[in-house]
Amino acid sequence: MGLHTEQTTAQSCQAHFVLYDRALHPEHFELQGRRSIRRKHYQMEAWLLQGGHAVRFEHGTLCATELVLDSSTQPPSKGILTNVPASGEFDHEHHFSGHGVLHLCSVQSEVMTPGLFVTERKHIRDFIEREDHLMCEWETPKGIDFSGLHFDKRANEIHIEAYHFRADGCQLIQTHSIFEHAI
Repeated sequence: MGLHTEQTTAQSCQAHFVLYDRALHPEHFELQGRRSIRRKHYQMEAWLLQGGHAVRFEHGTLCATELVLDSSTQPPSKGILTNVPASGEFDHEHHFSGHGVLHLCSVQSEVMTPGLFVTERKHIRDFIEREDHLMCEWETPKGIDFSGLHFDKRANEIHIEAYHFRADGCQLIQTHSIFEHAI
């Protein structure tokens, strides 16, 4: 019985990393925050979700979207380039042929001790709040969950750091993504 409960808990904390070759529409999600950034050669819009995020990147005729979503929610199926579990640690790279755009993403998930989880969540929350980026917190039966996005805007690329803390299992899913285009 205990083993089954641990497996269920681990599965409930699962998330997916999905890359699309199109825009997604906000009606598919319960948005907790939204941020748009325009530069001379690109446009980015980010949506913060409870336990996930979506980032749409546009450059010329290209529109691509990165989505990290709790596995209990079914992602839209049209236009998927990649759909993998956001567990463990991995790097993903995708070249958008003919558009001069490269998407890089590093995904890391880890389970922490309860004390480290609370300390790390507070540290990241304070950092994102101080930088005035996107964040949301909500209570669950297991404790306080937190999601936050941090952006680093550059002339020909944008860096997006995402942090998704889940009290159920003391899990952190962290992504660092770059959308880069040739000028």
